[in-house]
Parts: sequence; C-alpha cells; structure tokens
Amino acid sequence: MDFSEPSVAPEFMPSIAVLGVVPAESDPVLTSRATQLQPELLKAAQTAEAFSKVVDPAAAATVLGEGATAAKACTDYACFQAVAKKLGVNRLIVGVITKSGPASMLTLHGFDGALPELVKAEVESNERQEKQQLGGFAGLQGKSQATKDKEFLKKAQPVFFETLKLLQTPNGKLQIDSAESTSIATLNNEEGGVGSFEKVLPRGSYEVKVTAPGYKPFETRVTVEEQKTASVHVVLVAKPIERAPVAVVEADDGVRPIYARPSVYVIAAGVVACAVGVGLGLSARGVEGRAVDKNGDGIVEVTRAEAQSAKSKALMANVLVGTGAAAVAGGTVWFFLTPNKAPAPVKKEDGAPATGTGTTEGSGGGWTVGVGGSF
Repeated sequence: MDFSEPSVAPEFMPSIAVLGVVPAESDPVLTSRATQLQPELLKAAQTAEAFSKVVDPAAAATVLGEGATAAKACTDYACFQAVAKKLGVNRLIVGVITKSGPASMLTLHGFDGALPELVKAEVESNERQEKQQLGGFAGLQGKSQATKDKEFLKKAQPVFFETLKLLQTPNGKLQIDSAESTSIATLNNEEGGVGSFEKVLPRGSYEVKVTAPGYKPFETRVTVEEQKTASVHVVLVAKPIERAPVAVVEADDGVRPIYARPSVYVIAAGVVACAVGVGLGLSARGVEGRAVDKNGDGIVEVTRAEAQSAKSKALMANVLVGTGAAAVAGGTVWFFLTPNKAPAPVKKEDGAPATGTGTTEGSGGGWTVGVGGSF
C-alpha cells in the first residue's frame, strides 16, 4: 500500500520567508548558536519541497530595510501579517534564542494567514540536564562548548521540520468571471484584480466586492479551500440613469392681462377726472343755489369769496369733465382696437428675429391699425 502523501500542484504551494534566528540579548553563546541555527532553519525550509518560494533572511532584510530588526522581534499576529504582506509571501518563520538558566531556549514563531493564531514551538539545549548529572561528581569534566552547540543543533532540527510541516498546507484558487473588463475586484478590502482573473490565495473566507463605472457594486462571500478553485460569476446591474429635473415653464399664450394694457389706465384716469369734475360742479351749483334773494331785500347768503370760488370750481368742472370724457372715449376705442395678444417678432430674411415687432405700441405716438386710421 502507498502511504505517501499526495503531491501538490506547484501553483498551490505556499511561499515562505525565513526571517532568521536572532539572539534575544548580546551574549557570545547565544550569538554563536543563533549563527549556527539560522542556516539549518533555512535549509529545512528549502528541502521541504512544499513551498513554491523560500525567501532567505538576507533577501527579506533587503526588502524590509530599516524594519528588518523589528520584523524579527515580532511576537503578535498582526505584526507578522504586515511583514508577510510587505514581503509578498504566504508564510513566515523566525527563531529567537534566549537564556534559560544554564541552557539556551530556542522559540520558533510561524505565521499562516489562514490560521487564527501563530504556530509556536520551543526546544531547549542540554546544559540544564547535564548540570544536574554533574552535580554529584565534582571531578567529572563537562563537554566542550562546540560539542554542546552541535548537540543543540541536532536537537533543534526535528523541531524545524515539525514547525514547517504545520505551515505547508496548500493554497487554493479564486476565479472571478466578470463580463465588464474594467471592473475592479477587492478581496477582504485589498486589491484583487481587474475584469476576469484567477488568483492563488491561502485557504479561508473572502469578502469579494466588484465595482465598475455605471454599475451597482457586486458583493458576495466565498470560501477558498486548499487545492480547489472557487468560482464567482459577477453579475453587474446597471445604475438607473439619473435625469436632471425638468423645470416646468408655463406656456406663454401671448394674451396680455387687463392690468398690462395701457388703455385701461387711460380709461380709469378719465373716469377719475370726470368724477372730480362732477364733484366740483355740484359744489359750484350749491353755491349758486344759495346766491338767490329769497326775501327781496337785496341780500343773499353767499360771500364774495364763495362766489369767486364757485366760478373757479365751475370752470375746473367743465375742463375735468370734458377731458375725462375724452380720455374715457379714447381709452375705450384704444382698448377695443388694440390686439389682446403680444405681436409675434418680425423675422428678417435670414431668419434672425428683428428688434422691432409687426405692431408698434408707442408711448406717445398713437396706434396704427390695419384700416389706416390713426388714434
């Protein structure tokens, strides 16, 4: 029977960056052991044959620049996630070596974005056990430092492979099918691709949002499984055309209201003049009625001033009544002979509207009508 693990297609293999092995403090033993452990950790990642790309510590430091030291000191998930994004890899691994009494403790931190937390493994050198064994034998010589380092390295190698195995889970693939070539897709609010595309992603759940000019956003959630392709058929719905509101303009039928016709004011002025004239005439007639010698004694009940005023009123009455009557008559004729609609503009031969109109309403020159009369 074949108990070997099924092979993984190269496109589904994750990429990994080995940030290195660093001493937690300035100590000759820790520094020496970190220097020896780092190439062995890198070798373990390269020989695992489960990663599509392995970024070595030097290359990672070049990309990270001034942030390389801080990246190696990462201990929380968010820090590793940011470093992996900057390096463009799916996985990370880093080792930190510290003192643990007489021994050294190596702690490995592995990052996989599909896992809810960091992968952690520890391995301690043999000095603690050796010291306990030598405690009752004062004359027994201990091992050399080189031998101790070699034994620690040998003890750490299986831990390297065990930790890397936890980070070897294959990726999956997301396929976006969009009929709009200019559409832009984001995956968990990060850039995904344009139009229709395929992208290898770590397994997990993704919020897919597709936008395109003139269309409503398309949103869905999809789960990407290892070594499988998840397909999303994008259906974009066009936005309704927003029409500018049409201003309602009342149609002008050209009919002038009564108050817009000058003849009405001429008639009104004539009526007022007649009314004032009649009033003055009645007042003068009243004075005339009192200027009668009722007792035959030659005395009338009217003063000379009242008699003079009555004459003036009678004269004004005649003028106002005559003028008012003429205004009423003229205004009435003007009212009925004037067209009730505004005249249409007279066009020139080239089609442009002229500055004048077919019928001219002057302020002082009168009106000319079709029968040839002048008023």
